Amino acid sequence: MPSPSHLVLYYPHPTTPWKATVPVTGDTRLASILDRIEEDKGIKIPRLPNNLYAPPDIRLNPVTTVLARAQEWLHFNLHEQSVQIDEDGVVGDIFRGVPNGRIHILIVDEDVEEGLDEVADLAERMNKFALDACEATAKDVAKEPSPSDGVHRPSNVLRQDTGIIHAGRPYLNYGLPPALYNATLARLDFHLQSLDEDLADLIPDPALVGHVHLFMAASLETYDNENGRQIALRDHLHAIMRAHAEWWTALPGCKPDAIWRKDSFPFVVLELKNESGLEGDATLQAALSYSKIVGMNEHAKWRKSTNVPVILIGLMGDFLEIAGAVFVGGVYPSAPFSQRLGLNFHSHRNVLRVSKAFKAVTIAAAELLKFYSREPSPSYGLAHLFPSPTHQEGDPLLALTFKHRMTRTGKLYQVAKDDQERRSGLFVAALSDADGGGGDKEVIVKFTERYNADAHRLLANSGLAPKLYSCSRVMGGLYMVVMERMKGETAWTLSQRKDGIPYEVYEDVELAISKLHAADLVFGDLRMPNIMCVRDGGDGSKTSGMLLDYDWAGIDEKDRYPSTLNHQLEDEWARGMERYGVMRKEHDREMLKMLRVACQPKLSVA
Repeated sequence: MPSPSHLVLYYPHPTTPWKATVPVTGDTRLASILDRIEEDKGIKIPRLPNNLYAPPDIRLNPVTTVLARAQEWLHFNLHEQSVQIDEDGVVGDIFRGVPNGRIHILIVDEDVEEGLDEVADLAERMNKFALDACEATAKDVAKEPSPSDGVHRPSNVLRQDTGIIHAGRPYLNYGLPPALYNATLARLDFHLQSLDEDLADLIPDPALVGHVHLFMAASLETYDNENGRQIALRDHLHAIMRAHAEWWTALPGCKPDAIWRKDSFPFVVLELKNESGLEGDATLQAALSYSKIVGMNEHAKWRKSTNVPVILIGLMGDFLEIAGAVFVGGVYPSAPFSQRLGLNFHSHRNVLRVSKAFKAVTIAAAELLKFYSREPSPSYGLAHLFPSPTHQEGDPLLALTFKHRMTRTGKLYQVAKDDQERRSGLFVAALSDADGGGGDKEVIVKFTERYNADAHRLLANSGLAPKLYSCSRVMGGLYMVVMERMKGETAWTLSQRKDGIPYEVYEDVELAISKLHAADLVFGDLRMPNIMCVRDGGDGSKTSGMLLDYDWAGIDEKDRYPSTLNHQLEDEWARGMERYGVMRKEHDREMLKMLRVACQPKLSVA
């Protein structure tokens, strides 16, 4: 990718910031750009050592928040040598591969640094921007089709970039599971994933089993229309839920088939279709009805201070689906239970599973009833927009205060605005008393489907990986990994620059791989985005290499690569690496040779 055609310089003064856009070519020197701006604007730009910064991803829009975002970035990166640039540099060397539409250079002086002292005010402003973004989404719900119309034309509501429902359709339109945000939904998810185990909490009493059996029998009948099915199932559902529902209650923008509530926000939303495949997806319609309910003016107090947890039930003929959902700048549902309601030679097993599932629902519904029976706390901060995980196994959960979400490229944000931000499982948090000396330490928190903590700790003990504080299994089916936040850049970022990757990075990575192989471990994903380059020493004269992301790491000749391995990146994989293929040390060695070629001095593959 070529260098940008226009360079944007920004001076983030707390009261008189300014921006300058200058047309450039690849051989334009930064000093000449500064001279031109001084002449055009009639100002004097401070020409101090180390006062020019090249932020990786501060976008120009929205304009109203650019000062706050620039100050926030500087707060975390002030005096960081890896992002400082010299005015004697050339545009093509420094900004190769960096697109237009963002700030390329920040100019810093004493006044700018003093403005960073007001970081608390900055945090309040950023909180307000995030809350305003959530409110804007809630108000946009009114513009969406009605739930019944939405399920007839799902493409109108399941939009990857601008949709409000993020349920995995299209396939990149998803976010973290709602179980990570709410303890009640976490336990519901855990229970519904454990129906084949003998959990004491889920043993149903004979009355519940009887009601479920009758409900399943009624569900297997055929009915002329949806109304007939609703009437036939209504009393069975009341007995199962041990509470009467409100049926066909007209609410602004929707008329759900049934809701359970008590003078407050509905904690269960049910939609029903006469047959599976006809009239659309009932669970999607329940999520759409929930979005309309969240967007109601009278529920602003709930969405401004909570993530508004809810249970969704979809009934389609003889098919039952149970989901949880939260609102965190969008609706994020996840359905851990779905089953055909068959009464056949496996009727005992099926009745028992469905009975346990409804027992889990009634437990969660009772907790949500208590939750919505009290007034919500006054709106303050963004805690409700960040995860609040529930421990399942592994290391104890640490005392964390989430600060930001983060993309794989290092961009910080609070509320996701596109599919890449929604799908990210990375966060920046403050860890209390991280090393026993009091105070907070900035850490990275990662949520991932698989993780090899042993491989990470092995290299962290040798300084070849960030310090690993904990690795825990949390409800929702993910690992929660807490590690030191390193100041540096990935090898991929350095590879886009003229100077390239220092050879000592390769040497460190080679040492790391040899240590893993000695323990019979394979790293697996030895690509440049997974290699962190960290400048050591006060003068930054040495650059060390560290390995990141131990999601794939596994035992040689035993563990396997993910089934989702991206075959379109075949030029970046070693020969023999394939979807769900067996992991082998030789794959690491071949990818290590690729890295060696990319590092300086340039060497050919042996």
